[in-house]
Amino acid sequence: MKEFIIGIDAGGTKTRACAYGIDSSTPIAEAVTGCGNPASAGESAIAEIVRAAEEVCASLDGICAFAAIGAAGSSAQIGGKPAREILMEQLRTIPCTKNAGIEILPDAELSLYANFEPSPDTVSAIVISGTGSAVFAFSGESIVRAGGWGNILGDGGSGYHVGLLFLRRLTHLMDCGESVSPDLLPPVLSSYPDLRSGIVDLVCRQPKSAVAALAPHIVSLCESWEPARRILADSASALVDDTECIFRRSHQTNRNLAYTGGFITHCDRFREAFVTELNRRIPGISVQPSADPTLGAIRLYRRYKEKNYD
Repeated sequence: MKEFIIGIDAGGTKTRACAYGIDSSTPIAEAVTGCGNPASAGESAIAEIVRAAEEVCASLDGICAFAAIGAAGSSAQIGGKPAREILMEQLRTIPCTKNAGIEILPDAELSLYANFEPSPDTVSAIVISGTGSAVFAFSGESIVRAGGWGNILGDGGSGYHVGLLFLRRLTHLMDCGESVSPDLLPPVLSSYPDLRSGIVDLVCRQPKSAVAALAPHIVSLCESWEPARRILADSASALVDDTECIFRRSHQTNRNLAYTGGFITHCDRFREAFVTELNRRIPGISVQPSADPTLGAIRLYRRYKEKNYD
């Protein structure tokens, strides 16, 4: 029976699973489901990851030899039990992954393996900027990280962070007794009869993806509203802070960086601000868009085979 590999990139907005042939980097099946971050969505995130794996398996005639799941919030606890453990148990109930080698790791690490091979004289970092943010790197043979503390303590340079800075700007205007122009408000806030209650509801009662969803609107304000430009610049600088920490603590002189995540990938203005500030602080660093994160499953499968069969 034909064997294949599954890579799953599970983030705060969506989960994407791709299957690859054992000796190929061309996807042979794909599935996209909802939020796959157990730290923010709990058991429903686990269900979305499992559903993505099931849909890929259902579209193929074969058996999964290995699956790598890169999940934001994979270290979270759900009802006192590790999310990784719950996810592993549920993946084992799928017939085609029942006996597969399975590795569950942070989504940033999966992206790291998709882009770089560890090298003793090189620091290779992956910057994730989507709903949340984090920076992971191969520092020689070790993996180091910065950021990724979640939306309360961190997530600087993410769609959520941009949305939060925007809401803080609105609250400051209101506290100072200044009027907030209706032109500044996204539809989600315009729908509330009272702006104050709308902001409180959005931040305190809605998932963090709802705040992150404000980011495209804020980008659209940049041409006409200077504070929007400042918000993007400040958020980009926060992401550079985390990135700079990685490179400053490592002694290697060769430095590479790839970026991934829906926000930094699709928002040209934010990405340009990030790269400009990064080059100012760390001249000569090589920056490139990330390869498909699910490709990390291929390199991890090779390591799995070396460890278990060679």
